[in-house]
Amino acid sequence: MKATLEFNLPEDAVDHRLALEGADWRLVVANLDNHLRVALKHDHNLRSADHALEEIRNRLHEELESRNLTLEC
Repeated sequence: MKATLEFNLPEDAVDHRLALEGADWRLVVANLDNHLRVALKHDHNLRSADHALEEIRNRLHEELESRNLTLEC
């Protein structure tokens, strides 16, 4: 079985880019999930909910940067 995606460029440039980056986005989510699992399993040193959210957000941005991804369209 074969699948072919077609895009009308430049109109569909954002959708095209997102289709090409799909595997990288999946890795970002998987790595973030693993990071959270390890933190929960092996006791963490987070002082508050705000600190936890800040740490998670920082980790997300590190993952995105390492794959040259952006949250902006």
